[in-house]
Amino acid sequence: MASNRIEGLPNLPGNRYVDPTLTDFRKTQIFEVVNGFRVPKQFYNGIGSVPIPEKCVTMKDFFDIYNYDPSMTYGKPKAKAPPIVVPAYVSLEKKVLKFNGYYKETVNDSPDEIYRVRPVDLFYYLVDDTIMIVEPVVQNSGLMQGVFLKRHKIPKNDIVGETWHWKDLNLKCDIMFYGRVFRLVDADPWTKEYYASEGVIMNEPEIVPVDPYTDKRYLTLQKQTFTSPDVMCNPRKKYMEFEKKALRFMCVWDDRHSEYGSLRKYELLYHLADDCVEVMEVQEPNSGRDPFKLLLHKIRLPKNWKDLPLTFPVSLEPSQREIVEYYEPKDLKIGETIMVFGRRFLIYDMDEATKKFYRDYYGYTDFTPICIDPKKPPKKELQPPPWNGWGSPEDSLQSWLHIVPRRPKYDAMKRLVFELKVLKFGAVLDSTRPEDQGREFTISYRLVDDKIAVYERPVRNSGWPGGKFLDFSRLQKAGSSNDNPVYYGPHDFYIGAMLDFHGHRFCLNAADTFVLEFIEKNPDCFPEHVKQNLKEYFECEKKQNPQLFAEKPCDPGKPVCEEALGEGFFEHLGLGSERHEVHPCAENPNPIPLCYDWDMCRKLGYNCGVQRPEPGVDDVEGIEQVCDKPCPGNPDMFEMKECAVCRPSREVPPEPIMPNPKWEDGTPKAIDTKEEYFWRKDHRFDCYNPPDLEKQKDIQQKRVRFFCPCEPCDDGADKPKQGH
Repeated sequence: MASNRIEGLPNLPGNRYVDPTLTDFRKTQIFEVVNGFRVPKQFYNGIGSVPIPEKCVTMKDFFDIYNYDPSMTYGKPKAKAPPIVVPAYVSLEKKVLKFNGYYKETVNDSPDEIYRVRPVDLFYYLVDDTIMIVEPVVQNSGLMQGVFLKRHKIPKNDIVGETWHWKDLNLKCDIMFYGRVFRLVDADPWTKEYYASEGVIMNEPEIVPVDPYTDKRYLTLQKQTFTSPDVMCNPRKKYMEFEKKALRFMCVWDDRHSEYGSLRKYELLYHLADDCVEVMEVQEPNSGRDPFKLLLHKIRLPKNWKDLPLTFPVSLEPSQREIVEYYEPKDLKIGETIMVFGRRFLIYDMDEATKKFYRDYYGYTDFTPICIDPKKPPKKELQPPPWNGWGSPEDSLQSWLHIVPRRPKYDAMKRLVFELKVLKFGAVLDSTRPEDQGREFTISYRLVDDKIAVYERPVRNSGWPGGKFLDFSRLQKAGSSNDNPVYYGPHDFYIGAMLDFHGHRFCLNAADTFVLEFIEKNPDCFPEHVKQNLKEYFECEKKQNPQLFAEKPCDPGKPVCEEALGEGFFEHLGLGSERHEVHPCAENPNPIPLCYDWDMCRKLGYNCGVQRPEPGVDDVEGIEQVCDKPCPGNPDMFEMKECAVCRPSREVPPEPIMPNPKWEDGTPKAIDTKEEYFWRKDHRFDCYNPPDLEKQKDIQQKRVRFFCPCEPCDDGADKPKQGH
């Protein structure tokens, strides 16, 4: 049960008492949830909602908070800085009010005008309240215009120090500066905006009155423009507009009725500036005429030069007064005939600039030229002479095309693609003679040059020897001419086709499997019926002879030393041409222990090792460098020339061998065992220098040093027994 203590008494026993009216003894929650977390409360009540002085806010606390003065804790706050003062000469710099106005000026002693209205621009500078008046400059006005009143403060009245201010200016008002009255009629947009910002209401603008003399003078200064009915009627305008411009016409003079005459072409130039005509001849190359193309110099061309007055003397040249009518642009058209002092010229064409002139000034639209060139007979093409029968038609044609005959060109791309590709077909001879029955042929078609060869298969007891029946040559089809030959192509070869080769008829009845492969890789070279025919044939062959189409095993290539090499070496030993499967790096591919006379080199006349000095340790010469005439039966020649599959990167001296064994009487002893043969072969250097053990070790180390891929032989190799 809670007990209360009387305030002011010490906390001693007896100074507490129990409140008998207390019935609620529940504890108050001292935590609250803030942002999802439980935090303790700052103020809360005790058991039974009894306030706790330490955890409750009293009225004194409220009064302290209300009467709290921060200056007692933090001191007096600093005063705010006064606003920055911008002087007027900075804020109003380059700010000018502009007004449009005018003033009237009286004109005395002038019958044309009584007064003048002279517009002006008034500028008010806000920075120093000065005013300047400027009159716009008008070209050729004859008046002094420009700055009317210089910039300064203008006094308003006789009161000392009082000047005109911007508040005194407004639209539709008259102002007097030094006795002259100006009326303001309008202002620019910035001036109106400035007045509105200052709260001053401006009047509506008005229009500057019209000056009668200025309008009259403006009309007189306007450029006078008028439209002439025809530009060709005004000589001056025609000269200014068409100076150095001429109309170009293509004409022709037909003089073929006279002796040695011809159809001659000319160019007629009509100069628009002075209506003169100039005629020049168009000379063709190698025409044989004089190089003077000017027929008529620049002159006005009369229509009828013979139409002269009767009183005009014949000896004088007519002038413009005697000739009444001249040619004009309207008289010159395509298809018109004009007379040039007795010569009739037909206009058959004109250039593009002339067409544009007639289209713009006369409205002509038809400018179809006239064809005057006579029709030339078609050029006869030279035909090659018929084939004389010598060589091929293509080869004989080169002697007609070139003075020095050249070799016929061949298709280089075709040679690259179809090199060494031949289509082979089986055929029989279609003949009525009984002796030709049973003859079989092989027809080869070479794709690189389209040549055909025929080979007859030999048949025993047939009476025909067989072999080459027809060498490779291009064959013409039956019925084609020699001048335009038609040769056989790959599309003419199929099962059942009848081919005529120089009067011999062959019927195809078989084909090679390569033909099917070629058709599948090049289907565009054969028509559809040929491909279908050959595919059906090979399908039947697959059913009857499946072993022909079975996959062949991979050919590993020729084994090492497959053919007899050494130029009689094995024949001399009696080894024949028998071969054994051995390692590629084996010393001898035919290790058959037979006798070999090591002195045979000297007996055959070869000087191997004759007068050879004693080889040193670093001697790396090959045997070819010391042999004056290497013998064909020398085993070293066989190893170095034919079977050098494990040859080191540099030459090393061959290993020495023991001399041939001999009996006491000096006769050579035969080599009976295989081991003795190989031991003597591995240690032979030449026919006369016996080796020693130290030299054999040096040679073996030298072989390892030069990176030979073969495994080195053991130093303790078994030697032949002394009895052999």
